[in-house]
Amino acid sequence: MRASPVPASSGGTDLSEAIIDTMDAAVCVVDSEGTIVCWNPAAAALTGISANQTVGRSFYGSLLFPDDVEKWKFEFRRISAGIPSRKIAAYWRNGDDSRLSLKCSCSVIRASSGVVQYFVCTITDSPSGEVLNNRTRELRDISRFLHDTISQDLVALSFNISELEAKARDGPMENHARLAVDMVDRCCRDIRVISYMLAPPFLSETTLQESIEQFAACVREETGLTITVDLDQSPRTIVPEARVLVFAAVQSWVAGGIGSRSKPDLFIRLARRESKIELDLEMIPAESPARAVLLSGWSLFRSITRALGGEFDFAEEPSRITAGIRLPL
Repeated sequence: MRASPVPASSGGTDLSEAIIDTMDAAVCVVDSEGTIVCWNPAAAALTGISANQTVGRSFYGSLLFPDDVEKWKFEFRRISAGIPSRKIAAYWRNGDDSRLSLKCSCSVIRASSGVVQYFVCTITDSPSGEVLNNRTRELRDISRFLHDTISQDLVALSFNISELEAKARDGPMENHARLAVDMVDRCCRDIRVISYMLAPPFLSETTLQESIEQFAACVREETGLTITVDLDQSPRTIVPEARVLVFAAVQSWVAGGIGSRSKPDLFIRLARRESKIELDLEMIPAESPARAVLLSGWSLFRSITRALGGEFDFAEEPSRITAGIRLPL
């Protein structure tokens, strides 16, 4: 006999429910009417959403964003027809209306008549989210180290050399002192630029569009690079992984420009379409070492873009390099 989950509200516990509750895997069970009947402890631990917030509620109305409802209904129709399940990207609504980026695969439980009674969804964390979050933390730690050590030492060095310059005024060492002050000032500028590159302070506080605009303005002011931005307003519902990915791509592109022997023109275009967001990057001209850096450093962006269900392209021409990221909303 096939065991079936028992809704938590009934107060009963059968074999299948006991097994699901003790599983390490996160599991959500939805009945044929779209009501959540089981949300195991592993699902609560993974998502931060308790069973009290889900069981007995509509799967479509409580967990999903409106744009994702039809995708899930289509997936349930597929597996109901006997088509093998597949892993799909899941963006579920958190308590604060933010998005959780997850991966799900589903199966069905049928009655003896063959009618589908339940959909069983196994949930795993999105690996792309973990990679991007780790990257952000690492870069912020490096930025903090630079600020607390080298940057502070350079400020003290600049003050001391300025004192020496004042004492050497009109003397034979005045020019050497002035050159030393200029060199320290350039080093201070480079440290500020690197800090902006690693961990800009405004990404978590503004929209993606505003973050890119402020970042480009900072780099222009410090380096003199020509950076042209053409940005549509990005939706606030864009998943955190996509925001970090797009911004990290912009950071790496600008880093290539800073590392170029020449002063290339950089173009950053962010467009919002009906169901996706598109980032287009261009560098003219792209000379070594910027060319070598850009050609070798984009495998991570390609893999994460694909993990998020998007498309990535990269093109090299004699006079320019271009890259594009297309992500679903």
